[in-house]
Amino acid sequence: MNRGNIYTFDSQELISAKNYWLENLKGELVKSSIPFDFKENGFSNNERMYLEFDIPKELSSKVLRISNGSDLRLHSILVAAFNTLIYKYLALEDIILGVPILTEFIDENLVNKILPIRSKIDKEISFKELLIQVKNKINEANKNQNYPIENIFYKLDLKVIHNTHPLVDIIILLENIHSDKNIETLNTNIKIAFSRNETNISGKLDFNAKVYTKKTMENLVKNFISCFQACINNIGIKLSDVELLSKDEKYLILNVFNNTKLDYDKQKLIHEFFEEQVERSPEAIAVVYGKNKLTYRELNEKSNQLARLIRNKIKDKPNKNHNYVIGIMVERSLEMIIGIFGILKAGAAYLPIGYDYPLERIKYMIENSSASVLLTQRSLKDKIQEKLEVICLDDNNIYQGDKDNLEKINSSKDLAYVIYTSGSTGNPKGVMIEHYSVINRLNWMQNKYPLDKNDVIMQKTPITFDVSVWELFWWTFVGAQVCLIKQGEERNPQSIVNTICNHKITTLHFVPPMLNVFLEYSINNGVEKLSSLKRVFSSGEVLNVNQVVKFNKELNAKYNVTLHNLYGPTEATVDVTYFDCTPWNQRKIVPIGKPISNTNIYILDGNDKLQPIGIEGEICISGDGIARGYLNREDLSKEKFVINPFVSGTYMYRTGDIGKWLPDGNVEFIGRKDLQVKIRGFRIELSEIEYQLLKIKEVKEVAVKDFTNKEGMKYICAYLVSEGNIDIDSIRNALANELPDYMIPSYFVKLYKLTCKANGKIDKQALPDPLECASIGVEYVAPTDEIEEKLVAIWSALIHINKIGINDPFFDMGGNSIMLVNMHSMIEKEFKVNITIADLFSYPTIRQLGDFIRNNIKGESNNVIRLDSFILPEEYYATSWTQSKQSSFQFEVDLETIDKMKNIAIEENSTLNDIFVSLYAYLFYKITNESNIFVQTAIYDIDKVVPVKFEFDSITNFKEMFGVVRKTINKENEFYHKNGYVNKTISYQNERSVYLFFYDNENITRDFINSDSLNIVMSVEKIDGRVIYYLEYNSKVFDSHHMENFVQNYINLINFIVNK
Repeated sequence: MNRGNIYTFDSQELISAKNYWLENLKGELVKSSIPFDFKENGFSNNERMYLEFDIPKELSSKVLRISNGSDLRLHSILVAAFNTLIYKYLALEDIILGVPILTEFIDENLVNKILPIRSKIDKEISFKELLIQVKNKINEANKNQNYPIENIFYKLDLKVIHNTHPLVDIIILLENIHSDKNIETLNTNIKIAFSRNETNISGKLDFNAKVYTKKTMENLVKNFISCFQACINNIGIKLSDVELLSKDEKYLILNVFNNTKLDYDKQKLIHEFFEEQVERSPEAIAVVYGKNKLTYRELNEKSNQLARLIRNKIKDKPNKNHNYVIGIMVERSLEMIIGIFGILKAGAAYLPIGYDYPLERIKYMIENSSASVLLTQRSLKDKIQEKLEVICLDDNNIYQGDKDNLEKINSSKDLAYVIYTSGSTGNPKGVMIEHYSVINRLNWMQNKYPLDKNDVIMQKTPITFDVSVWELFWWTFVGAQVCLIKQGEERNPQSIVNTICNHKITTLHFVPPMLNVFLEYSINNGVEKLSSLKRVFSSGEVLNVNQVVKFNKELNAKYNVTLHNLYGPTEATVDVTYFDCTPWNQRKIVPIGKPISNTNIYILDGNDKLQPIGIEGEICISGDGIARGYLNREDLSKEKFVINPFVSGTYMYRTGDIGKWLPDGNVEFIGRKDLQVKIRGFRIELSEIEYQLLKIKEVKEVAVKDFTNKEGMKYICAYLVSEGNIDIDSIRNALANELPDYMIPSYFVKLYKLTCKANGKIDKQALPDPLECASIGVEYVAPTDEIEEKLVAIWSALIHINKIGINDPFFDMGGNSIMLVNMHSMIEKEFKVNITIADLFSYPTIRQLGDFIRNNIKGESNNVIRLDSFILPEEYYATSWTQSKQSSFQFEVDLETIDKMKNIAIEENSTLNDIFVSLYAYLFYKITNESNIFVQTAIYDIDKVVPVKFEFDSITNFKEMFGVVRKTINKENEFYHKNGYVNKTISYQNERSVYLFFYDNENITRDFINSDSLNIVMSVEKIDGRVIYYLEYNSKVFDSHHMENFVQNYINLINFIVNK
């Protein structure tokens, strides 16, 4: 075809033909194609293969009898049957197949080679009705074949590339009435030439081997014959009732691919496995958090005491069959583990609530779940506004009384936990999981990847994300350990690597984006610290081939660490399929794998019919892991949890995920069928974000869409239509009051209107690229020097936006915490500066970050100060404000003690000030269990302040602790602040943040210190051999009684040091 052949016609016949094609091809057009095995289009280098096949004799006889000797009718039957196959394969209701011009009409004036036959299909129509429609369509197309359809293509802006037809990808012809000579040069992916004699029908499948395997095409033929058989045996059959699978293929899927039976103890509860292990190894270490540990016995005793307290509080509360729901809102800690086991032992189900969730979301979850008791920590208690019983797990007074195991009051069919996931109606929905489902999941994992008592699992997944379930309980099966990483450090690859090394971690989990960050960091800094690892699991998002190859090259080849890809929705107890990525056999994709024990996977069409191997459909799940349903959402439960058509007496969960069987019994994940996406492993309903946006007065219309960047990381963009100007900051803030941070769109685009399709639905394909037009509501300011230009280049490489101003906040530009980790390594490499990830959070714009880097490079600070903080236990904070904001204590130790301290300083090659600062930091470490304590010090040089960092996880004795100060002070180019700087404005993390300062009166002027910022300050004054200590603090923030106790403990610690 070429444009030179296009011409116009004036005859009425041709005008009528033109109008026919314009009418027939109006509206949205989609080329009907069998899903490719290979992504690349092979038309530029077309490689053809052929398969010959026979229609079974009995079926051929029936078809020939129905066609009654008419080849035109026979061809219509064949086209209608293939239409049915395409409908079943793709769920398309608008199908276009190609048929050649009848041989009798071929001459030198031929203007068309192929006629597009468009069929409109409804699942309620019968094959007979479709056959009539197809027959009429072919007749009409033949009548109007003399108008060059290529003219219509140009009117519709349909392009012809590599001699491919813009609408037709499949051609069906009958050699008795068609010739393929005129279409030999036309590139379509599939062409089937049927032929018949007096008794038989046969076919020849000509396909593009650049996009299809021979196996796929063999399956296509088998499925066509099954489909053809069903239609001809019952010509009145509804298309929705047609089955494509042969008996052999159906048996293979149902009985071989799903042969997953594995016995386990269905009657036991989660905590019973733990209690049995306590009997076997009571003094073995169960849980580790920093330097703090709990043995199996200690954990059991504390959780038993807590369980009795919980039972006492819920004994008079209404419930349904021991299905109490108890909320738990805590940071990662030993108390978190005690709390979860305490809830289970009490006979209740735990409901994890994110401590960083917006208040409205917390309120909804508590009310919707009817939770009457909440376990939390004193520092989080203020976030609870609802009237319910609150137990603070860090209050030692709750751990009293009987330590023995409690009497069992519930069964394995009772609830173990309720986890809320994003909901399409604007509110999250609570998924109810029972004990036996968790036991089945853990039993499979132990059977497939056995742990022993020497294994250590890293617990780093938020307990609001169901991957945490196996991290929380699997280790109890065999007497292994769980090591909790410090809250917030689960996104820091350096902290993860150090934890692996220090605690000999053998088993851990990553969502794929974080796995990528972890691998990059480990490769750049050496993988030697990872030698203890045995196995790494990945789930939550799509794992790509490059990650697998990189992992196996660096970790499997060197240390025999294995990688395993898992898949599963919350509604099916964490995971339902697994694929072992080690060893790797050069696949083009990473499958989600085969079903786990006692789990069945079905790939179904829209009518709950099994899809053939290789054909996409909805992933549906049945088996022992299926949830009870959604808490207080019976309507949605009935919609999603349906009767299993393949196993009587069981239920099946519709995931909404699209996948397909591979020939080896693995499943390939394709995507979603709705508005649901996964960000950082969390499942998100885009419609929930749209719902919350439409609640904002200024927003009139909205569309939310997910995108994937060049690194394979997903992000969200919101498109907004409003009557007036929209302040993006206020929009973000409004969403932050309703949604978790992972649901806040990375980008916002303001539009005049939203483009709609012909059916009235928003055309999301027409939405502009957010990277080209996103708005963050900040006026553009260009970089002012080389440092800012380099930072712009780093940011641009991460978030793929070219125009970045120095006042643009990183997170408002689409940045996220994983990108922040990458930024950290890029900045350290580019500028050779000492910078932490916490610094990057503190300085979110290029202007602020540039100031910090300039000052860091110079070794002094004139504009910006970096103060690291922490939070004290609840009892250290004032419950009411005093009249005076500033308070202080003065104390002194005797001269004999000072002399002994001087001797210690000489022995340890330190100074008195080194010891004073070290003990100051050590006390706060003991109070908070924070592994890193920072103290701003001014103890040697006049009006020079040096931050000292104590990493207590790596300090084993007091001698090492004293040496930290000396090493820090002596370090060249150490970051410090000059005279008067501490009076500058400091950005607080929150009003309870603790900033420590220690100074010697000989080396600093009093007006140097602004205690409004440095809210706990200790100083020393040396007079005639005496040492006088001062502790100053903000009494509007801190409790005076506990500050007085701190002073006494400091004195006690000094006495301990000099006497021991």
